[in-house]
Amino acid sequence: MWERGATGVYSGPLLFLLYINDLPRNIGQNNVVLFADDKTLTIFDTNVESLGQSANNIFNIANDWFITNGLKLNAQKTQLVHFSPKQIENKIKINGTEEIAAVKEARFLGVTLDENLNWKCYIWSLVSKLSSASYALRVVSKVTNHEVLMSVYYGYIYPHLRYGVVFWGNSSNSLKIFKIQKTCIRIICKLAFRESCRNWFKELKIMTLPSLYIYEAVVLGRLGQGGGANLTVHGYSLRNPLLQYPVHRLALFERGPFYSGLRLYNRLPAHIQQEPRFKTFKILLKDHLIKQAYYSVKEYL
Repeated sequence: MWERGATGVYSGPLLFLLYINDLPRNIGQNNVVLFADDKTLTIFDTNVESLGQSANNIFNIANDWFITNGLKLNAQKTQLVHFSPKQIENKIKINGTEEIAAVKEARFLGVTLDENLNWKCYIWSLVSKLSSASYALRVVSKVTNHEVLMSVYYGYIYPHLRYGVVFWGNSSNSLKIFKIQKTCIRIICKLAFRESCRNWFKELKIMTLPSLYIYEAVVLGRLGQGGGANLTVHGYSLRNPLLQYPVHRLALFERGPFYSGLRLYNRLPAHIQQEPRFKTFKILLKDHLIKQAYYSVKEYL
């Protein structure tokens, strides 16, 4: 379960950050995520009833801390998202009086999280942004040169493609984003509407969206093992065996970024896997993905 909270304060930004940094010490470092004035509480449990009890306890502790420090939790701006493979209603109240609004989706650091983590809502919002950006690229292409178009691509389109792609890049809805990326490449290279642009991805040294997802997931998988190829897993050197998968029960875990990163890492050519220097590893990985220009993760596997 995940929750966002907001408070109304009039102190300066730096003073407020110093002020709010005391909150995790009262609730528990693992339960609180702080970013600027955004506060997030996370509660984990396999049992719905005990989850509700834990959530109420943590909310009460947080609310007491706010009151003690002269702050007030704004219940109307606080949202509750219950992540579960099942549809479950779980009402949370602060001190038994103010009910926190349960929502199916919420914004977190620029990304829309939905209760089923299918990323459909976020991708649709991304489609709207990228469609506007591709239209602007088309307009600019009539009055400028190739270098400027590449600058526009990396300034206004690429950041949206890369941000959070390790989470949503393998969802079925991501195909809509990939189509827009191919449209942008056709505009930059002045190609026909239906003309293939696979070779142009290679020519421009631009990673396709599936390749970009693979890159971010593999880097995450490597970082999860410490970033180096000389580490050991279950007593074995990583130079010889494949990375070991963590024990799990749900298929949902296999669709997550860390497990996917391990699976994709294990399909890399041996010379990339065995590169001990992390910086060089990323360079080799990027070059490989650019040269192959994968149009799907399935093609890579």
